[in-house]
Amino acid sequence: RLYFICLDEMNLSRVEYYFSDFLSILEQGKNRKITPYSKTEWNIRKAQLGRFKSDLDNKKISQAEYDEVERNVRCFKYEIDVPHNIFICGTVNVDETTHPFSDKVLDRAQIIQYGNVEFADYKQSAENVIPTFVSYSKFREFSRKTSEIPVNDNWFNEINSILRIGGYHFGFRVKQQIEDYCSYGLRSGLFTSKNPDDVVDLQIIQKILPKIRGINSQKLQETFFPEFRKFCGDRYPKSNEIIDILKNMDSINFWQVFRHVG
Repeated sequence: RLYFICLDEMNLSRVEYYFSDFLSILEQGKNRKITPYSKTEWNIRKAQLGRFKSDLDNKKISQAEYDEVERNVRCFKYEIDVPHNIFICGTVNVDETTHPFSDKVLDRAQIIQYGNVEFADYKQSAENVIPTFVSYSKFREFSRKTSEIPVNDNWFNEINSILRIGGYHFGFRVKQQIEDYCSYGLRSGLFTSKNPDDVVDLQIIQKILPKIRGINSQKLQETFFPEFRKFCGDRYPKSNEIIDILKNMDSINFWQVFRHVG
């Protein structure tokens, strides 16, 4: 089976503080394990069980007290496996109560913003969803297939040279995720436009634009934004629209794009 764990309101605290262990192992091929606490501490708890069993027999503690200690040893081990059939997603808010994301998180995540709400279509949309069961083996079979993607090394070099003007360029991890997304997206048949560039357009929005932030300088105005808009052109219209909004912000913030009215 496939298991999806959804963490609600992930950024009420800093994601890096509580989620760093997961971020470090998500891309590992084997031995995906996290260690909540030391093996020594677990061994001490395990050794204490004998003393607690003696106290239980001598009625110094209750059965409930013993069961709690025994459960801590049995259920909360020092090492936890995170198998490949587990996927983690989450919701975030962007307001005065939440924390922004670092590049460590952004490089490992797909950021999806829901900008349009159509109340009239809500019921109809829900009725059109057809439940489908996908086994883990079927998912793995799908993942192993490859398809032609509309980006290559020249494309990555060109966009990275533009991003480097503002210090926003990325590395191999982001490149691999964009390639995988394009491959899976085109193969899925879920993009009704059938235009491969529409998949790439989304990847610019979900993987690259969220990393663009900071004070809007003259250098960005004169060089970075014009070059970026020229690169996107008519080929990636959704990205170009967001870049236009970012260009007109005093303090560049992708997360405020859909609230920006200037």
